[in-house]
Amino acid sequence: MLTLQPVRGIIRVMKSRQIMHKCKFINLFIIVFFSGILTGCGSQAVVQEENVAPQTLRETESYLIPDKILLEGTPNVLVDQIGYEINSTKIVMFKGEVLPLTFDVIDRENDEVVYSGTLIENGYDEDWKLNTAYGVFTQLEKEGNYYIRADVIGESYPFAIKSNLFQDLLGDVCLSFYRNRCGQELSEAIGGKDAHAICHTAKFVIDNTEIDLMGGWHTSQDSSRNVIDGCEAVADLLLAYKLNPEVFETTWQQDALTSDVPGILSEIKYETDWLLKMQDHKNGSVYKGILTKNISDDKTGKSPSQMILQNEDIETTGVFAGVMAEFSESFQGYDGDYARECLRAAEQAWGYLASQKATQAHYFAAACLYNATGKAVYHSYLKEYRANAGRSDENTLIKLRGDVAYLNSRRKVDTELCSMIMKDWMEKVEQLAEISSENAFRVCGTNVDDIFNHLLYLTMINHVITNHEYGTVLRSHLHFFLGRNPEGVSYFSSVGYKHLSEENKTEEICTSPKRAAAMLLILGEIVSEEMNTSEE
Repeated sequence: MLTLQPVRGIIRVMKSRQIMHKCKFINLFIIVFFSGILTGCGSQAVVQEENVAPQTLRETESYLIPDKILLEGTPNVLVDQIGYEINSTKIVMFKGEVLPLTFDVIDRENDEVVYSGTLIENGYDEDWKLNTAYGVFTQLEKEGNYYIRADVIGESYPFAIKSNLFQDLLGDVCLSFYRNRCGQELSEAIGGKDAHAICHTAKFVIDNTEIDLMGGWHTSQDSSRNVIDGCEAVADLLLAYKLNPEVFETTWQQDALTSDVPGILSEIKYETDWLLKMQDHKNGSVYKGILTKNISDDKTGKSPSQMILQNEDIETTGVFAGVMAEFSESFQGYDGDYARECLRAAEQAWGYLASQKATQAHYFAAACLYNATGKAVYHSYLKEYRANAGRSDENTLIKLRGDVAYLNSRRKVDTELCSMIMKDWMEKVEQLAEISSENAFRVCGTNVDDIFNHLLYLTMINHVITNHEYGTVLRSHLHFFLGRNPEGVSYFSSVGYKHLSEENKTEEICTSPKRAAAMLLILGEIVSEEMNTSEE
């Protein structure tokens, strides 16, 4: 049996002088984050179609692993329900009014204790309303299946320690976009209990003209289709593919009808085909989306759906312009005519935006259009906005996407503006460091949407300023969504032993293309590392 005390470590800061001045706050974030871990620290067209107190399990309420007794209740020993890579940092969380001093890691094959460790107290977390502690078992590197036991509070769900741990999850998240397609049949073989016939085929009548708006992805559990959510998913998929093309070309199945196009780009095109339909070609503006609502029918007892086309919107038009310009660049080598159609739609949207008050969506659109066309009008606009109104604006993901697009431009850029953007980013990272260091679960927030937005922020910054230690930060958030969270639930319906309740299903990652795409940014990085390690 291997018995070790948790290691107190110091994270090495980046040594490259060339980027040291850019990374001061990134290093601060890493140090604060991990020292926390290791030391406890208008008109619409319509178509008919209380906080729980911390718990301590009594001896009579022992929470045992699934193949032994029961699956009811919430575990107080919290692990990633998929598991941990062999050479990764391994953290287990504990919660309860009364916590033990030690924990044991047990081999499921023979029920033998293979590792023992000491709990490190976090104390009471006001945001989570929980008393927590954690344990470190990083030095356990033997491949196998395990669970963790602690006196008084019980046992964890099973988990694995192995190589190539997240490739299956990556494939399932990729498939979720196909499962969320609107306007086509979803077979039981692929959709399971969510299988359905062709959906939402009714047409809209606008200005006495019948319009087909079928297609795209359902962006929420109620089958609505939101343009901004769809565009943000497209943007993140394009970035994930740009960062790790070999991962997604290996994992994402190709469309049999377009076998010369990478599967991920074919899936994105399914969404952009619909996005093009959502533009008013008279003035270039873009409709916000299509709401789907169930309406009661007392006579039949059925609940037919009602589709509501939402009015045009400035922010929607701006995000649309940026994303369509981005996709035109990515698709140029596969279908030049379609790429030019996307770019024309983006520029027409800009024609509408140019007469409107400047917003962050304007900035994002200008940055992407500058990358796609090299036109000075877009460069002048984005420089003027970012150096003035953009300095005082709230830091949002739309502004961040504009920053990422500009810093990665293949066109000539303004070095002073780039330096200013980097400075703004470092200040934001310092804020996130403070949030995470005070969080018992070492994530950036307690609200799922906030955690996702902050995580996406960190992932994008890592794309521009790569830090070797950064992968551990991303993994910590992934572990949270795979079970190392206060409820001990997996936010992925396809993996884990306990899942979100029906009332919280809207938070499930794969029901939202926006969340799924953000998660693919992280999984792409992790699986790429796994693939490279396997090759070595």
